[in-house]
Amino acid sequence: MDHGSLARPPHHPPNLCAAPHEMSSPNEKVTQVTSLLPDPDSSAAASPFEALPLNLQNGETVGHLPCAGDGNGNTRTATSSISNQALEVDSGGPPSSDGESHRDTARSPNAGSPSSSAVSQRSHVFDFVVEQGRTFHRYREGKYPLPNDNREQERLDFQHYFMLVLLDGKLQLAPIGENPQNVLDIGTGTGIWAIEFADRYPSANVIGTDLSPIQPDFVPKNCFFEIDDAEDEWLFTERFDYIHMRGMMTCFADPRSIIQKAYDQLAPGGYLEMQDGRFPLQCHDDTLQGTALDRWAKACVEAGKANGRAWNNARFYKQWMEEIGFEVVKEKIFEVPTSNWPRGKKAKELGLWFHEDLMDALSGSKVLLTKTLDYQQDEVELLLMEVRKNLKDRGVHAYMPLYITYGRKPMGDVPHHIHAGSQQHEVEVSPQNPVMNGSTDTETISAY
Repeated sequence: MDHGSLARPPHHPPNLCAAPHEMSSPNEKVTQVTSLLPDPDSSAAASPFEALPLNLQNGETVGHLPCAGDGNGNTRTATSSISNQALEVDSGGPPSSDGESHRDTARSPNAGSPSSSAVSQRSHVFDFVVEQGRTFHRYREGKYPLPNDNREQERLDFQHYFMLVLLDGKLQLAPIGENPQNVLDIGTGTGIWAIEFADRYPSANVIGTDLSPIQPDFVPKNCFFEIDDAEDEWLFTERFDYIHMRGMMTCFADPRSIIQKAYDQLAPGGYLEMQDGRFPLQCHDDTLQGTALDRWAKACVEAGKANGRAWNNARFYKQWMEEIGFEVVKEKIFEVPTSNWPRGKKAKELGLWFHEDLMDALSGSKVLLTKTLDYQQDEVELLLMEVRKNLKDRGVHAYMPLYITYGRKPMGDVPHHIHAGSQQHEVEVSPQNPVMNGSTDTETISAY
């Protein structure tokens, strides 16, 4: 769930998406996107990426993330249960230890009088909970496990740019057309996605909802925010052409019920798109096994389960959408490396972005582990110290599966239906490795 700063100046993000085609060819260089990353040859101090230089080799291109190598110069091919080529380890270098209209309040035009679901930002929701030096949301306290302070807001804005790199500048994959009218962003957090979407699609009225009142005050005139709990009854008066959810991995006790609410709130022909990672981390070889990074990721999963909010539900989104009644459901699964260990320029770049995201997220997990799993504070500190070492070690070939799933509500008054029995979750044959049978609506991608 994204979060942002209420006190920030007007939001003008770098234009990462003006030329999405810049990564379309395997031999093209990354231009605008890469310019946001530090120069790996720079000697400037305090670079967050100093420990992980790009180390690009001559001839490397944006291509499949390959996965295999032992850190001693020996390269081996890893087997994978997915349909295309696995991530491949780079063994070339040693492992390193205009809208500025002021919104009146958080209320959107569809909102009537304040209800139990949507509350005014001018209330006790500003009185954040403070634990271990971090602040957390007050409204529906405890539902979202991570902080909402400036440090976390910066991480989540950083995460937004990471997603733009992953999707070659796109904000969504669903084919929503050129002129969407009503758009809903669940878990908007900082509002960065909603603001950028409103800028790109002036035809749309964009509503962002979140538990924390941390969105900026100056936003495009077609962008509005509400403090709302998506697990409550949805009280919107309009139907939406597109509903977007990103980073909801830790948020919902019953994600299927949220998908059902989205279906009910969509206009016929409207799309729901969900973009979510899945924990614990994965690896195509044995370099993750037994590490502190592995223990930390599995502890987070255990804590999520104890809180009734599983961190591994993204793998079921496609099945649930189909059961509820969505049609033309598509799923793409990306392998996102935890550092710049893979071969390939874009793979390395994504690894640097995700590496920094994880490094910043570690501190935010302290309260989760101490409150939910009864870790002692010094125990957590020691664990996180070792996790940081693992994240800086290019010999640990970990990655996170990231699912992007979208589907369309049927045209006309088609009643939603429930299929009898669960559906087979199949994987599409990738054109890079056409050797497995699979469905045509799921694609696993380890090349970017």
